[in-house]
Amino acid sequence: MSLFESNKAFLLLSKNGLQLLTKSQEPQQLIFPPEAVKHQEIVDKRLFEKLLTDFFTQFKKFDGVLLLTEDIVFQKQLPQTVSLENLQLFYETIPFSKNLVAKKTIQTSQNTFLFATNSDLYQTIVLVAKQRLWEIKKVLPITIFIPYLQGQGISYKTLSLAIQHKEFLNLANFLNEEKLENSEKQEKITTNSITLKQYLMLFGSVLFLLGALTVGAINLNLLPFQQQKTNSIPVKNLNKSNKPTIQITSPPPTVDKQILAKKNITLYLVNGSGINGQATLLKQHLVSLGYVNIQISNEQNINSKDTIVIFSNNVNNKLKEEIVTALQSLFTQVNSQATASASTYDVSITTGEVIK
Repeated sequence: MSLFESNKAFLLLSKNGLQLLTKSQEPQQLIFPPEAVKHQEIVDKRLFEKLLTDFFTQFKKFDGVLLLTEDIVFQKQLPQTVSLENLQLFYETIPFSKNLVAKKTIQTSQNTFLFATNSDLYQTIVLVAKQRLWEIKKVLPITIFIPYLQGQGISYKTLSLAIQHKEFLNLANFLNEEKLENSEKQEKITTNSITLKQYLMLFGSVLFLLGALTVGAINLNLLPFQQQKTNSIPVKNLNKSNKPTIQITSPPPTVDKQILAKKNITLYLVNGSGINGQATLLKQHLVSLGYVNIQISNEQNINSKDTIVIFSNNVNNKLKEEIVTALQSLFTQVNSQATASASTYDVSITTGEVIK
């Protein structure tokens, strides 16, 4: 029996809205107004929850999978043996409060894949859906299904086939991570309560023992103030010294300037060929090179024959050369340009029609 039957649904969460894909009806779309959601953050919680409630109320009960599109998931591909410094460097680029950042790490035999997103968005959707008798047990980055789509468009049918590949379903599920964190927090609370109780009992026992020893010492005339004063020899305070003290401090950790430069570069990708998924494939390639701030445009029907890359003055020559070389390995014709005018992005790339 198929994993998804008539009461199953896919929800696609992007920075601009929420899309519902079911077997029996046309895709339904909820657009997020900037008054409710802006830059992947909830601006007005009450308004956002009302929009979601009105949207879910239109449909019958579904068992859904919430898929996070690539424009709201920060991701990076690293070698299989990755250092903690590189992990920390990636997570420091996420532009949300630390308590809102949801993280997932997936390791394969060759690579380590890092994913991060704003948990407030999907948590609110899951909560409102549950209030409308929906059941959402999985929140997954859609990236893990890209290889199984085989260049086809995203639809209920193609996603139903792709999700049959279950290799990373549990590892990539953001809700599983939350359940684990909640259980760990509960365990810490219980452990801390037991430890505090033990400390109080120990402290009380020590006070009782000290009191008993003091009474015994008084009775035996053993305390200093009860003994006869004797001549004392002054002892020079050896702790005081006129010699200067030397304080040894560790040198500040060095950070790869090239990695920092890539972290700060912003890239904008436009699918100029009309080939479905081309910009997504290019983004994955750039992420593997260390570029993390990448946005994909929704523009279509540009029909550009050449791949055009435009650099701002913020990009150094070494990074320009690396990006152009990467594009030349994917596309037959690459035109590199520079602009001195102000631009929202440091690098803008419009892909061409033919991929090698």
